[in-house]
Amino acid sequence: LSTMDDSAVTTVDEARVGGLLSTYVAGVPKAFLRTCILAVKTHPAQLAGPVARRVLPRLVDVGVWRDADLWKGFLMYCKILGAGAGAGDDACFAAALMLPAPQLQKLLAFAPKLKLPLKRHAEKLVKARDTDGVVAGCLKLLGL
Repeated sequence: LSTMDDSAVTTVDEARVGGLLSTYVAGVPKAFLRTCILAVKTHPAQLAGPVARRVLPRLVDVGVWRDADLWKGFLMYCKILGAGAGAGDDACFAAALMLPAPQLQKLLAFAPKLKLPLKRHAEKLVKARDTDGVVAGCLKLLGL
């Protein structure tokens, strides 16, 4: 994997991960996020961005907070990505801003260090008038 260039990794992994979630939306395996976390920890430069762009928004779309195990994995995954100052940050923040406000509040309680970078990301979106997909309650929760 480390011998592949980033574009090859992005193309292959986004297609595989996106296909998995599209096919198994209703029954995401409990170990799925654990596998994602391990993969991103092992190859952060190659996988953080592609996996975050495909996995996190889809998990929000299916209501990941309704399953305690998946929700815990989602929280851990966001904490890892959001604190890494890397390729997955924007995707992590975009997915976080798609959460209902009570779930975002739980995410910020779990990973308080995400609040400031998430607020900065949201400020950029508001300034650019690019708030499609952002839950209004999330902006209010962040003080915007």
